Amino acid sequence: MEHRFETLVRAFCELENYKQPERLLEGESIELHGVEFSLLYDEDIAVDAMYLRIVFGNAPLKNETAIYRALLKENYAGYCGKGPGFCVSPASGRVLFLLKMPLCDASPAMLLNTILSSIGKVKQWRSTYFLTSMAHRD
Repeated sequence: MEHRFETLVRAFCELENYKQPERLLEGESIELHGVEFSLLYDEDIAVDAMYLRIVFGNAPLKNETAIYRALLKENYAGYCGKGPGFCVSPASGRVLFLLKMPLCDASPAMLLNTILSSIGKVKQWRSTYFLTSMAHRD
């Protein structure tokens, strides 16, 4: 399956005209439309799947409890038997979204569509923090 992951990443990079597929293959982050993401594969964790890691960013200290509560609600609403998607990096403190993607179902176009959809969610979160009852204020 590692070969399938490499083939997928190289085809994705070709689709996006990205000239450094090795960076993604090594798990490094890159940016697309101002949003950082990476593709992770570790056969010790899941031999038949990869993970898409999207960086949402830091939650502001103001309203932090409400923001994390809203993220937990998003985890609940988006739960489909694959585990929660939102988490906080223990190293950086940034909010991340992790999505497990079976390699047998993955295609470059599907990967791009998933990333673009996630970028929309990141931009929404960065402006509202998923808080419906209060507007984001700096």
